[in-house]
Amino acid sequence: MLCDVCRIGLEGIWDPSKSKRIGLLEDFPEILQFRFNDDELEEALSSSKLKEPERYVFGHHIDYDSLARSKEQHCTACKEFGVANDRDDVNTTFAEVGYYSVFCIGLSPPEFDNPTMLVYVGDMIEEISHELVAHDENDHLNSMISPSTSDDKTWSLVQSWLDRCLVSHSLCRNQALTVFSPTRLLELVDTGSDKTFRLVQRGEFDPGERYVTLSHCWGPESGEEKLQLVASTMSSLSVGKLVNSLPKTFRHAFEIADRLHIRYIWIDRLCIIQDSEEDWRDESATMQTVYRNGFLNIAALGATNDEGGCFFDRDPVLVKPTIINISPDQDLPSHYRFSDETETWTRDFHRETLITRAWVLQERMLSARNLYFGTQQVFWECCTTNCCETVPAGPLLTYITRSTTGLDAMSSKSARFAWKRLIDASNSGLREDRGLLANLLLEWSAAVQAYSTCNLTYSSDKLIALSGLANDMGAILRDLDPSYGTYLTGMWKLTMPDSLLWKVKGLNKRPSPYRAPSWSWASVDGPLDLPPGGINSSCPLVEVLGTEPLPLDDSAITNIDGYKIVLKGPLCVVKGLRPEKPPNPLLNVHKISSLHNLDTCLPINASLSPTRILFDDLQDQYDEVFILLFWTHPYPSLSRVVTGGLALRPIDDSQTLYRRVGHAQIDVDADDIQDQDLDRYNPVLDACQTISIGIV
Repeated sequence: MLCDVCRIGLEGIWDPSKSKRIGLLEDFPEILQFRFNDDELEEALSSSKLKEPERYVFGHHIDYDSLARSKEQHCTACKEFGVANDRDDVNTTFAEVGYYSVFCIGLSPPEFDNPTMLVYVGDMIEEISHELVAHDENDHLNSMISPSTSDDKTWSLVQSWLDRCLVSHSLCRNQALTVFSPTRLLELVDTGSDKTFRLVQRGEFDPGERYVTLSHCWGPESGEEKLQLVASTMSSLSVGKLVNSLPKTFRHAFEIADRLHIRYIWIDRLCIIQDSEEDWRDESATMQTVYRNGFLNIAALGATNDEGGCFFDRDPVLVKPTIINISPDQDLPSHYRFSDETETWTRDFHRETLITRAWVLQERMLSARNLYFGTQQVFWECCTTNCCETVPAGPLLTYITRSTTGLDAMSSKSARFAWKRLIDASNSGLREDRGLLANLLLEWSAAVQAYSTCNLTYSSDKLIALSGLANDMGAILRDLDPSYGTYLTGMWKLTMPDSLLWKVKGLNKRPSPYRAPSWSWASVDGPLDLPPGGINSSCPLVEVLGTEPLPLDDSAITNIDGYKIVLKGPLCVVKGLRPEKPPNPLLNVHKISSLHNLDTCLPINASLSPTRILFDDLQDQYDEVFILLFWTHPYPSLSRVVTGGLALRPIDDSQTLYRRVGHAQIDVDADDIQDQDLDRYNPVLDACQTISIGIV
């Protein structure tokens, strides 16, 4: 959408009474420098090639407050103003004529293939350009947005997405397992005017019966205050209750199921016995199967709690693309929209609550079809495509399918387990020319990286909330090779040692009590940067000798039992650590003062470039740590040798058992070393002692 400032300004470019012309183009030499080279300036201004509106500079925002209001509305043009364009970033020339920003219009080819709005702002003037594209019946964007996400117009789109998927998406149809029934479902019973539902057990419904699932936020209120399945409510829920007695999100979910002509729905809070540890453990173990076999997953995207609902009223003007008429002849309208309007759906999706919840990630990834009900739009996501109300034909993203390389070596069961690409997924690096196993491991890494940015109400759920994906991936890997499926507290053994080199991306912390060994990403809370992992190691300096279970917590489903990993590699000591100056407000980074030999404690004679340790926990403050080196690489163009590894602290006097505290990178200057000698030059590595250690 466009704010009124942009819309009215553009539609009035031919009429001086509608759009304020603050001067001729030649009156603004700073703008001319952006528009024309010196050798074409005189010709451009004197010739008749410029159409009338192109000769003028138009007023845009009168002050910063006007701009701020438009940015808050998410105007497609004004949201591009950067953080530097603040209240003090005023261009004096513009201010003298009463404006914070101004714009020009480009209409004449060959300089402009399409009409272009050129916005100018700032003390040090900058140009922000926006191309306009024709809008007609062939436009792939939909400008016919209704006032509610629950009305017939929206539902007609939903039905078209579903029909297309059922008819032509074989991959989506093949996700479900042929023989599976959830332990419990909620059955919708139509008794006339008042609809009721009841809890039914496996055996009370046909094994092939379709059911939908619900992804939702519980909300901050205590679960004890909510209607849920516990021992004391089992009987009343089994007898039946009015649908109208449910919180709004659940009521809307039943309405959606009814519109889909589906009688059964699975809702975690009403289908898992919440006060039974045994039932919770059993149901969590099969969570991935419940979602994978569901006909469709309803995602209450915009609801912050169970009373938020799935349906929302909205102002269509703030959602749909703004169509403007910039033709001088009103009898021959020329309708355009900003080309950037294609991406505005991201604004509506990313600001919603549900996608920030950690539990929801696996529900989204494992369901064959997701129907997201946001506050501004409804979104569709399946294994084959994704779309929304403003881009109804999709896809919203260039869809990446898993490489078929090696599929002939897989059973038909494994071929059904391709995870779909989520609407908000980043480019995970999947490529058709990669092998199947490489793409699988990239998918896992991308999923964990996305998961690390999500929120958990209970820190202890870190691995439990991902166990569905882990179980799913384990089945795929074991189908390729039984040895591939060893899963150790969030990580696959076959990706080690590379996958041990994860890094924090913010002010992370290690929770208390103990949750996972220090070498696992699951031991910290906060966003992470994960290496892709793989069986072809890029860490030749370290060898994984094995893993040993630690008797901490024996719980197979949660995978929070501890493991000691035994590694063999070069080890050195770092002394005199000091915080980076100036300190990074988002990372706990310390500079390395000196490196020392493990045996002699003598300094290692090396000229260190900026070398640092990125600590895992905000509270980590050490004067001395040990570094286990994983890899080394020469950079001839920089006259530098770079080595990386893990920062460790000993946990006993023997110095054979350590815990991870961070990620280390050592840069060694090699200005006097010939390029052909850089491959062999590494005084740090030469002075290290190669030993075997355990990390817990």
